[in-house]
Amino acid sequence: ATASAAGGPYDVPVACLPDEHHALGGLAVALLLCRRQRRVRWLGAALPLTDHERVCAETRPAHVLLSVSRA
Repeated sequence: ATASAAGGPYDVPVACLPDEHHALGGLAVALLLCRRQRRVRWLGAALPLTDHERVCAETRPAHVLLSVSRA
């Protein structure tokens, strides 16, 4: 996954919810998006919601991906 400095509609933030440490699913989708010429911001596992909200407010993405592995 690559990080984008500009943000915008093709910038997709990818993160795991708080207390979620299984990042493989999110990383796999982030890789797929990169291969489809989308700029991906990998924000990591167990990201606090306030951090995710800040990134979305700064970049105004058209899409957001949250990875969850629990049922």
